[in-house]
Amino acid sequence: MSVFIATILENDKIAFAADSRVCEIVNGETFWSNDNATKLYHHGKVWFYCSGVMSMAEDAAKDIMSQPVEQLSPQSIIKALKKSYNKHITKLSPDIKKMKYLLQFVIPFNGENGDWEIHYYDSEFDFEPQIYKPEPNEMPYVWGIGKGANIINPYLKEAYTTYKNVDGEYNITKLYIEAFEKAAAENCGGEMTFVYSDGIECLHGKTTIKDSRALRKRYLEAVKHGEGDGVIVSTSGKNISGVAELSKPNGSYDTIYRNSNYAQERRLLLKDEGIELSTETGDLVIGHDNGSFIKLKSGGDIEIKAIGKIYFNGVEFNFDN
Repeated sequence: MSVFIATILENDKIAFAADSRVCEIVNGETFWSNDNATKLYHHGKVWFYCSGVMSMAEDAAKDIMSQPVEQLSPQSIIKALKKSYNKHITKLSPDIKKMKYLLQFVIPFNGENGDWEIHYYDSEFDFEPQIYKPEPNEMPYVWGIGKGANIINPYLKEAYTTYKNVDGEYNITKLYIEAFEKAAAENCGGEMTFVYSDGIECLHGKTTIKDSRALRKRYLEAVKHGEGDGVIVSTSGKNISGVAELSKPNGSYDTIYRNSNYAQERRLLLKDEGIELSTETGDLVIGHDNGSFIKLKSGGDIEIKAIGKIYFNGVEFNFDN
């Protein structure tokens, strides 16, 4: 749901950047939510990246920022990450829980010999630290994570090679902006925070990432009713369970309620091609106050009851086992 890119350069220099976009994932589809997230944090002389499920990442970052920077260690980082992960994982919907990379943490580290390394912690690997660094003569070294990394990484590598072969000059800030704009989508964009360091001095700034197309904005169009119960939340920390939503996607007008505690959907969809009345769990009942009803039970049975007569009229009746 985010992107972090780092480039280790010659002469003990490093550049890295992250975006600020937050997305929502609903039934496997990705929608823009907002561009207000902080993912790169400045703590004393240290910068670190923390993202994933935003409520989870924000709590972890807050915990790490509260620790004296000189006392930060792999053990203290792992403790903070696991604490936040365990706190929030129970509130996520089953579909989100199945996703990979729910909480990610990256800290560029300048060792005693002045060589830069990338230290990476991820919920997918139980937060065991993984260290990445260039091989000899592998400069510039590009490393990244996130949905946009598969676009940004090769773009930067090709650009570095081209510039190096032509005249040896390039504006790394400009290259990062170009690369992030190529990757801009519902799950990558907003504002780019960029950091450049030679191990002694550190320069940093922010710039807008331009979108090349209109974004899917489901939650911008939706009208929500109810505060929710806080049991199931979205990747950006919004309550899902116990909330009703009216929205107008193309070709449909949707009324969806996600039940308390589980966020399982009950739907009334007015579509161009017809009407859908459905439920993810529980019974579906079409009934009358006089007592007649048709009930589609959660176990698969269908119950029909009429206080009066039932009429069947058709050209042909087909009953298949």
